[in-house]
Amino acid sequence: MDWRKKAVVLVCLVSLLVIISRAASQEREAVQVLQALLRSAGAEIVAGEAQFYAILDNDYRTMAELEGIMFEVGELLDLKGGEVQRGEGETYRVLEVTGLTAFGPEVQLVVQSNPGEADLGSSPKTYLLIVSRDSNPEKITTIVTRLNQLILPFAPHGQISVHLTGQLPGKRTAEQMGRIARSALRTIGATEVEGLEGEELISLTAHTPLLENDLFVNGQRFNLNLAVRYDDFYEKTLLSAGFPLIHGSY
Repeated sequence: MDWRKKAVVLVCLVSLLVIISRAASQEREAVQVLQALLRSAGAEIVAGEAQFYAILDNDYRTMAELEGIMFEVGELLDLKGGEVQRGEGETYRVLEVTGLTAFGPEVQLVVQSNPGEADLGSSPKTYLLIVSRDSNPEKITTIVTRLNQLILPFAPHGQISVHLTGQLPGKRTAEQMGRIARSALRTIGATEVEGLEGEELISLTAHTPLLENDLFVNGQRFNLNLAVRYDDFYEKTLLSAGFPLIHGSY
C-alpha cells in the first residue's frame, strides 16, 4: 500500500465510528464474547487484532511535532526496534513504525496529520492509530488491557476495537454460511440488525446485551459484526467477528 492510500485510512475511521459510551473493561470482555461466538460455530481461532484509534487534536502538525508524539507513545509502550517510515504530501503528514513492546506483542504505531479542507467544512486533525495482532485470544486480551492502562490516559477520547478470525474446513454454500452466522449470533443472545448476503460473503451487524458499548447508524444500535466467507487459497471457510466492527478487510 502506498503512502497516499495509507494516509486516508485514519480519516476513513472517523466516518465509521461514533461510540456513545465506553467502559474500560468492555473491550476485554469483548474478546471473550467473540471467542465464544466463533467456538460456538466450531471454528478454530487463527488470528486476532486489537486497535486503538484516537483524534488527538484539531491541528495540522509539523513532522517534528509528529515525531514528538510518536516518541511519547513509543515510550509509554516501551517500543523496541523498528525503522520509522515517513510520508508527506499536500494533504497529509504521516509517521509509521512497527516494533516489539515491553509486554510482548508486536505493534504498528501510526501518527498522522491532515490540513483539512475549509471549502468542504473539514478542519485540520491529528490522529493516532495503534494496531497489534496475535493468534492467541489471551494475548489479545493482554494487549487490550495494556492499551487501556497505558494509552487511554494519553488519549482519553480514544477507542479500542477488537476482532478475531476463525476457520472451518472446506467450502460452504451461501445458505450454509448464513445459517452458521445466525446460529452463532443466537448463542450469545445477539439480535441481527442489518445483513449483506452474497454467494461469496455473508456480513451481519448485530446487538448483544453482553456488551454495553453501542454504535448508532441511521438510528439503529449495534455492537457486533460477523462475516463469513470462503478462502479458496487455503480452502477454508473463514469467520471474522469484531467489536464494535470488523476493522480492515475480511
